[in-house]
This record gives sequence, structure tokens and C-alpha cells, in this order.
Amino acid sequence: ANRKDHVPYRDSVLTRILQDSLEKNSKTLMFVQISPSLSDYAESTNSLKFAARVKEVELGKASKSVKKKRSTAKSPRKR
Repeated sequence: ANRKDHVPYRDSVLTRILQDSLEKNSKTLMFVQISPSLSDYAESTNSLKFAARVKEVELGKASKSVKKKRSTAKSPRKR
């Protein structure tokens, strides 16, 4: 499989979908699916480790770092 270039989290589709959930006073809930099957042990363990790391994350107040574009339209001249 071809691996795509890294997509920064701010530019990802998932971030855009979850934008309202990642702002201000929102609370976010995460479900982790694990399997009792021995063949899925490694995947279930990794999922639980990831969930433990996510639990420790505290989202602070986000600030925009988008620069405003300059208007290229010329303003009407006074006569």
C-alpha cells in the first residue's frame, strides 16, 4: 500500500468533523473496542494503551494562527 504524506492534525478531515467537539467547553467521549480473542491481543492492548494516553490529554484554549490575506482589490479613488 502507498503511504500518503503526513497530514497535520489541523488539516485533517477528522479534525474538521470534530471541530465543534474540540473547542471551548466541549467534552469529548472516546470509545475503545477490544476483543477477548487471543489473536487480537496485540491490537486490543495497543488500543487500551492509546486510550490511557488520550485520558491524560487536557485541551487548552485554542488560538487561531491564520494570517489574514491582504485584499488585492483596489479601493475606489476619490476625485
